[in-house]
Amino acid sequence: MKPHSVMLAQINRAARTIAPASAGAAATRTIRAIDRQRATPSAAVYVAWDMHGRCRYVGSVRRPRSRTAVRDRVREHFAKYPDRRANWYALTILPLRDDLDIDQVRMCEGWVAYVLNPLEGSAHPVIAPDHTLVRAFAA
Repeated sequence: MKPHSVMLAQINRAARTIAPASAGAAATRTIRAIDRQRATPSAAVYVAWDMHGRCRYVGSVRRPRSRTAVRDRVREHFAKYPDRRANWYALTILPLRDDLDIDQVRMCEGWVAYVLNPLEGSAHPVIAPDHTLVRAFAA
């Protein structure tokens, strides 16, 4: 199986996990393309991939008044950890509903990290496997 096929299968699995909080389809772009994007979701879980299709990092962002929240957050990563620009090849953005609070966004990050088991980052929210998002977002 090719790296992009493996990556796509993994991201589809992760996207199904957070479906109740989703605001649309996942989009994967190269880091260069993300850096040039004029608009990104204000709330999202983002996944960084290396050029071999391995999940490097999972993070989340919620900046309600920002039209470039994900792009700005990724630039913050690169400013603080310059080696990430060399190791991160592509970014998948899983847009989240705008009405979610920061705890719900972080819960989504925890589920995606649980599913993808990234190589970098260890400060992911701990989730209880029996506490599904369907239950958390039930009306």
